[in-house]
Amino acid sequence: MPDRPSTGRAPEEVSLVDQTCAEAGDGGQPTSTPRQRRPSLSSGLLSLSFVAGTFATMSLSMLKVFSQTRAVPPEEFPASEWLFSVEPQLVGLRWASTALFAVSLLLFALRERRAGAVVGRTALACMAAAAWAASFAHGSALLAVGVALFALFLITDDLTHRASLGPIVSKALVEPLRSLGPLRIFSQPAVLLLPALAAFLALVTLELALYTAPFSGWLFETRDFVEFIALSESAAVISAFRLAAELTLLLLTIRELCSGAGGGRAFLRLAALSGVLFSVLTASSWSALETGCTVAVFLLLKVWLSRSNPYPQIFAFTIPPALFFFARAKDIVVGALSDELSALGLTWLVYLLFGLLALALAAWAHLGLRRALRDFAPHSLRETLEVLVTAFACPVLAWLPPARSAADRLRSVVHRGALLAFPFLTLYVFLLLELNYPTFTDYAQFLEPLYSTLFGYVVVIWLLVARTLLPLPTRPHPRLRRAVVVLVVLLAVVSVALFVALNGRQTSRLIADQYSKVAGRCVQLARVVPEEPHLSLAESGQPSGPPAQLARQATFPERRPTFYKNRRPLILLLIWDAARWDHLNASGYPRDTSPTASRLAQEGIAFTNATSNATATTASLRHLFTGKYTSRYMLAQDHPAFFVGALAKHGYDGFLLNILGSDYNGVSREAFFRQQDAPERLDAQTVDFGTYGESEKMDRALELLDGMLAARANREHPADGLFIYLHSSATHLPWKNWDDHEYYGETPVDRYDNSMGHQDHAMSVFFDALRARGLYDDALIILTADHGAGLGEHGRLGGFEPYQEQIRVPLIIKAPGFAPRVVDQPVAAGIDLAPTLVSLFEPGAVNPYDGFSLTPLMSGALERFERRFILVQSAFEDTLALVDLETHYKLHVQRKDRYESLYDLDEDPGETRDLADQDPARVEEYLKFLRSFVWERREDYGNPYHYKAFVREP
Repeated sequence: MPDRPSTGRAPEEVSLVDQTCAEAGDGGQPTSTPRQRRPSLSSGLLSLSFVAGTFATMSLSMLKVFSQTRAVPPEEFPASEWLFSVEPQLVGLRWASTALFAVSLLLFALRERRAGAVVGRTALACMAAAAWAASFAHGSALLAVGVALFALFLITDDLTHRASLGPIVSKALVEPLRSLGPLRIFSQPAVLLLPALAAFLALVTLELALYTAPFSGWLFETRDFVEFIALSESAAVISAFRLAAELTLLLLTIRELCSGAGGGRAFLRLAALSGVLFSVLTASSWSALETGCTVAVFLLLKVWLSRSNPYPQIFAFTIPPALFFFARAKDIVVGALSDELSALGLTWLVYLLFGLLALALAAWAHLGLRRALRDFAPHSLRETLEVLVTAFACPVLAWLPPARSAADRLRSVVHRGALLAFPFLTLYVFLLLELNYPTFTDYAQFLEPLYSTLFGYVVVIWLLVARTLLPLPTRPHPRLRRAVVVLVVLLAVVSVALFVALNGRQTSRLIADQYSKVAGRCVQLARVVPEEPHLSLAESGQPSGPPAQLARQATFPERRPTFYKNRRPLILLLIWDAARWDHLNASGYPRDTSPTASRLAQEGIAFTNATSNATATTASLRHLFTGKYTSRYMLAQDHPAFFVGALAKHGYDGFLLNILGSDYNGVSREAFFRQQDAPERLDAQTVDFGTYGESEKMDRALELLDGMLAARANREHPADGLFIYLHSSATHLPWKNWDDHEYYGETPVDRYDNSMGHQDHAMSVFFDALRARGLYDDALIILTADHGAGLGEHGRLGGFEPYQEQIRVPLIIKAPGFAPRVVDQPVAAGIDLAPTLVSLFEPGAVNPYDGFSLTPLMSGALERFERRFILVQSAFEDTLALVDLETHYKLHVQRKDRYESLYDLDEDPGETRDLADQDPARVEEYLKFLRSFVWERREDYGNPYHYKAFVREP
């Protein structure tokens, strides 16, 4: 048996390993040094095959769902082209991992020669093989595979390392932490708390300087930024105390698992600790079922650890932190998208993914901890904690060889240096990853719950770094300790007072939510009690008076051009995804981005002040096709009927639909038939020709159009009764340069303008084809957009917040019987289109839509509508915007984070100066209207999918 290498310490230093080896071995066995055993080949192959197989299976499952639902179309998300292209490789990886899995199971079963062990191992191997085979039918069976492999791993380790490492684990981990209590955790604040607080404040200050300060004086006043600095620093201190409480609960839970005490009280203590820990971790988002399951895991672990064998108690230090991570990471995906994930059939995959992740993380830390205990034997509680965190955070460090000589001490320095470099690496990724900061901030919102986990992670690492490297006394002088306690208490009191005083300012909340992710998460964490969303049913209550209706036409206009009495002209609806009005030549934009659209505006009616009613495709198209303020819940199937059904009643019997995506990111083909009187008849008249590149899309549309014209050749007007919907996505993020239009450069604005020119060119080809067929003059053509796009005006590209660049869209209508004109009056491009088209065939009829028929503005019979407000709905971000058409003020209401921002569009068209704190009376006036509206529309528009429980009628 080889001797254990020297640790490079001075002779007088005696480690826990040395102490253990000097004592009698387990069961009276002779004293010996623990043997250096390597993991078996079968264990390594099992791990490798399981990781590869899990990756392949989950990827293939997601691809199957994406393919069926078209939730991630390559036309909108170019990265998905690569995802779908690697499907054959994933299938090959799955079969290769299966073969490797079978070989490793065989090696595992035959490794032990004792008959009883062979039978047990064979039984476990068969269970794992059966679960693996079942996973081909349903991926969730992989969880059973993981459990089986975990059991195999435990048994292997138990047989191999019980005698050698058991006493070391007991001395190094179990005994120190058995006596660990809250007072002992915080008994050395000079050593532990102040470095952590300093690191946390440094993190917040660095982020404020790098990413928030550049917006000061541009998007908010410098005075507001100074107040926000004070708010952020105070929130950072409060958040640090909250995280310290979470970590204390975690350590106490580990201690309770390590304790040898059994009986009812021990189980009650463990159940209470674990339940409180995970309730605090996840606040209101963790369900009772999940908390109960977590408590059950801890209780079962407690039963298992109650055996006399001390080595498996390592898992008391790896399973709780792994579940800690799972609780945080699970909210990233499940939080806001729970309904969508359920409808797409992905909920099980998310839970499986994070469950396996927690399991793998526990095993990962277990391996690192086992090695660390052998080679970096701790001398004290502080070194024990260092070994724990090092093994959990980066087990690779635990595999660095110990310093055996002067030359080898360099490796020890590398170990310390790596530990020091780790927080810097974390900060670099955390702060400099542009995806998580204002350029694309709206698209990274689902990563935000991860920030609080990173906070805790960074604080713990910094704490250990400070304790390891700084010359702080192990036992500080009592006076120093009292001084530090007074300082910490004073800091806490001042921080709470500042936070209470400044947290109510609306601009501070806006900055925290939109421009400062690190400090913003601190502000969120500092709010210990979760707040109800704004405009919820609980806050609004049933209005005392009649519900507030947005003004709308009671009946359609009675006058219409005579052209429509006997004709059902070809209707061509063109949607330019994410197109902005101010980047069209018709708006005066200097670049030649849209010459075809300019000619269309000269031939038709150009609306210069059209507003989309939502900020993303999934919600805006539902508004456009229903003509109503409707639910923005992505996969809702109870929305009002699309206006194509009304057109069908008036003779339209051919529908060519270029569907973009699915209900998840647009509208599905099925959405056109829901709530219709005769869905089967409408279905029979519809052709969905999918999505293509812009040129191919136009070619396909013309091919189908020619086929329909040929079938109608016996009609007087073969194109009458046809409806064509074409959706162009070139101007949707990400943008690229196209060869068929002028090259402007490589900035986002340059690529956006080139993309607009590309789709304008494709539209010109289609218009020329209509002219060649003699169809253009009598066609009713609508060009509009589902929403706009940010090009850096508020520090972001794309976006979901309802700023003007995101909601002011083109609206051009060329309609037979209407003379060309320019209309400057505000209109709603979303909800006004359906009543406009239907009113041409139902003059004087009752208007069933929330919008206005635009025909009086188109004919010049009316100067403006008697409409006070236009309501805009954000998508993904839970925000409403109210545009006052009389005063030109605009209110944003962020329901989730409870703040409002108010802008005067006449004086501040770029929405850079928030007036909510200066004009609270106006804010309250608008909120009063919105409260009534939310109550009235609680089953549809007032029901964002984040907060269904709050807005449904009791």
